Amino acid sequence: MWKKIIISVVILGGLPIGFVRLTYAQQATASRPLVATCTPSTTTSIVGAPITWTAYTSGGVTPYVYQWSGTDNLSGLSSSASSATILYDTVGSKMATVRAISQDNQSVSTSCTGIVTVSQSVVTGTCSVNVGLNINGHYTINWNSYINSTDYSTSTRYSWSGTDGLFDSLSGTSKTYTTSGLKTGIVQFTSGFQTGSLMCSADIHNVPPETSAVSNSSLTGSCTPSVSGMTVAWNASAQSGSVASTTYVWSGDYLTASTTSNPAIVYSTEGIKTATVLIQNSNQSLTLTCQAKIASTTASTSGHCFIATAAYGTYMEPQVMVLRHFRDNALLKSKVGRAFVAGYYKISPPIADFIRPHDSLRAFVRYGLSPVIYELEKLGYSS
Repeated sequence: MWKKIIISVVILGGLPIGFVRLTYAQQATASRPLVATCTPSTTTSIVGAPITWTAYTSGGVTPYVYQWSGTDNLSGLSSSASSATILYDTVGSKMATVRAISQDNQSVSTSCTGIVTVSQSVVTGTCSVNVGLNINGHYTINWNSYINSTDYSTSTRYSWSGTDGLFDSLSGTSKTYTTSGLKTGIVQFTSGFQTGSLMCSADIHNVPPETSAVSNSSLTGSCTPSVSGMTVAWNASAQSGSVASTTYVWSGDYLTASTTSNPAIVYSTEGIKTATVLIQNSNQSLTLTCQAKIASTTASTSGHCFIATAAYGTYMEPQVMVLRHFRDNALLKSKVGRAFVAGYYKISPPIADFIRPHDSLRAFVRYGLSPVIYELEKLGYSS
């Protein structure tokens, strides 16, 4: 604060009369320096999934204006939005930079903390074959598929090919075969940026044309993993109209030549594991593929942040580690904090189980946790 004094002299009746005019000029109070940081909603993602970059700004004079730039032409300019959402359509490492501008004309640019690693997702599904004998002695095969897609923004496209000119663009198709032998159906599918293929087969044998009886048999099956820490129990089941025994042949990570319906494998590394099972029953066969994502559970069960682990994929993600450090070094140090943690462990497992299979809910939870994790990191609870 400062002032200046101006002395004026006025002549009245030949006599100088002096008066003092005081003029105050108040120096504007300087605003705080503008500071900005930004983080992504997750550090690992798949092609086609939304990623949100969020800026956290202080200082200057609000409201702020943000300008985004980064990998794959990330851009966005708004007087109010502090985040930019992008759907990456290529794999690789993605980075972002934000420029924040305050109303007092301060500006600052910063590179976001965290690099997003985008990978190509693997879509899983099942296919089934239903074999029927018609009155002409020919076999009609119904080929069907079901796709487990994580991209709900677009419909799935199918393309069938196979033995004897099999061709169609639907999820299921039907074809009558006039010759015997092994018949194979392959369906290739695309859902958003996700692609994959499935194969089914049936070994058919024609009967004489004069046979008038109609018989039906079908082979359908499923492949589901059951994960416990680093152990995966791969479970296959088959449903068939045939009384013949069903055989299983597994292949994949550490599954070579396994012939039981439910082999259990203890894996030495984390990540996504793939298993393929060939199911055979009488004159039909079915090939199914399933996957499981595993993470080490060397920590005790009470060491998990259930909801955050479900949102980020594994408890080893840096964001989950920040929350765990806050729990261990702050909450568990007080009676109130321990009570909060105990209550959390009672209600959180079913919530985690509910959001885990839904990518949109997982992304929403990650978005909500991002500012909390950012503040905890500033307080020293780093991963």
